[in-house]
Amino acid sequence: MSRRHSHQETGTLFPLEGKFRILELGRSDACGWSDHVKVLKELLVANEDMYPNIDRWFTAKVVPGLRSSQRIAYVGYEDEKPIASAVLKLGMRSKFCHLRIHKDFQDLDLGQIFFTQMTFEARHHAKDLHFTLPESLWCE
Repeated sequence: MSRRHSHQETGTLFPLEGKFRILELGRSDACGWSDHVKVLKELLVANEDMYPNIDRWFTAKVVPGLRSSQRIAYVGYEDEKPIASAVLKLGMRSKFCHLRIHKDFQDLDLGQIFFTQMTFEARHHAKDLHFTLPESLWCE
């Protein structure tokens, strides 16, 4: 069941029905293996078809990067349901490593919100900012 919304349907600028929030994950979350880190892992692993070995990347790169403050992750929740995830690598050459919005919540400009959040964070660290996309997205 698709949950497509528009400004005209809801009469609000931000068209989600419930309470939307973005939670930033960092060092304390990774060191304590918070519930939000577990949710982030579940959201990332769900992309295994586009990103082979993403579970290994999460364990080897994301978690250590969060612990060392070289990465920041974000989880978006709609009414406490996880619907989006993002990972940002910080440094002089910062990188948007991952951004995924659940299919039922696409076309709501959530990607723009996450990109903006990550850009604001990266600007404190980066001289360059880049991102990569899976090849499968170029074929859609």
